[in-house]
Formats: sequence, C-alpha cells, structure tokens
Amino acid sequence: MKWIVKVAKEEIFKTIVVHGREIEVSNFGTIRYIDLRSKDKRLWVRRSDELLLNKGRSCYLHINIGKKKALAHLLVANLFIEKPKDDTHKYVIWFIDRNRLNIKSHNMIWITREECNMRMSLDYAGKTVNNDGSKKLQYEEVQELRAKYEEGVPVMQLAREYKVSHTQIKRILRRENYIYI
Repeated sequence: MKWIVKVAKEEIFKTIVVHGREIEVSNFGTIRYIDLRSKDKRLWVRRSDELLLNKGRSCYLHINIGKKKALAHLLVANLFIEKPKDDTHKYVIWFIDRNRLNIKSHNMIWITREECNMRMSLDYAGKTVNNDGSKKLQYEEVQELRAKYEEGVPVMQLAREYKVSHTQIKRILRRENYIYI
C-alpha cells in the first residue's frame, strides 16, 4: 500500500497492529490508518494536535479505531522509547514538558510509578499560587497566621492579610489543612 502524505524529514513511521487494525505511528505523534468503514477505504491521517481529547478525568489523547480506543501517547512510547526491562516496578510515561498533548517521542520517557509521584510532588512543592489564582501559604506564613490568631486577630482580618478565604483560615486553625506545620 502506498501512503501519499507529506512528512517531515526527521519523521519516522513504524507499523503496529491495534485492535486488529494495522496502523502506522510516527515519532512526532502522527497516526495513519485505513478506515475500513468507509466505502472508498480512505486513509486517515491524525496529527497529534488533531487527535481527540479524552473526556474523562485524564487529559490524554486517544484515537478511535473502529469501536475501540487507543491512547496515542502509549502507541508512540511503545514503538519509539525503550522501556526498561525491570519486572519489579510498574512503569509509566512522563512528559518532559508536562504537556500531555505533546506526544512526540523526544518529549516522553518511561519512569517508575514511585519516581512519577516524587516528580509530581516536587512540581507542586514550589508552587505559590493555586490553579484558581488563590494564594498558597508557605510554612512560615502558616506559623505566623496561627500565632496572630492566638494573639486575638480576627479571622476575616487574617484572610484579607494573607489573601486566602476565611474558610481556609478556619481549616488551618482547626488543623484540617497544613497538618504537618
């Protein structure tokens, strides 16, 4: 079968069978396959920016192959990234630029689940602002806040001073949040 698609010079395609269909996957995340449901058996080319976004909790790219789905990043990783042969650990994909939609092979590495958890905790350790724009309190700020409350400073004044909600201040004071401090 002849593929008529313009590809970059560095783009390399490998063939794999997924759910009984032969598809080609490139190191840039391009996926090519024949749509068997169409009358003219036309070629489908999906670039990584055209792939469907999984509507579940995760934000991984997936492709529909017949009535089944395949995660695009796993197709690229299994073909182009050498997976460690250690059977004692479960390996997962780590996106180097933290963008799960960038499924180019040079952006992914295999790491253990433990290492993934460690990297994620390090990513969030230095974060000073939550995703909704509210401030995250640092260790010293939580200690100051608790000391000021014991001196008699009202909760609403502390909330304005530290730019967090009064509910968050109450949770800190009841030791529901920042338990370790």
